[in-house]
Amino acid sequence: MSLSGVGTALVTSLLAQTGSNWTYTQANTTGTLSLYKGDLPPVIVDNGMGQVTEIIMASFRGLRSEFEALCANPLRGDKLTDGTTTYNVQPILDKCFYTVGGMIHIHAKRVSG
Repeated sequence: MSLSGVGTALVTSLLAQTGSNWTYTQANTTGTLSLYKGDLPPVIVDNGMGQVTEIIMASFRGLRSEFEALCANPLRGDKLTDGTTTYNVQPILDKCFYTVGGMIHIHAKRVSG
């Protein structure tokens, strides 16, 4: 089985067990995707002047083919929401997303909820 086939099979199994529907918005395009959300450790930012901010990050995994049917690639500032909690696509280090085989992995930070 090719790497693409392995990635697709892995994500399909993951989504069947723990995936949920998320509304993805990029500019004027909106659609619903089945994604698995994994929580990352919070990032604590101290501005050096007594203000400390906790940033909650998450990673979303889904089928690359399902995402490509909606839009080309995730962009910084795109939104993901489940109706209660909203996340903005945000790069970690240098990228907003990466792909492995048939899987897409999107980085985001919580902005409400």
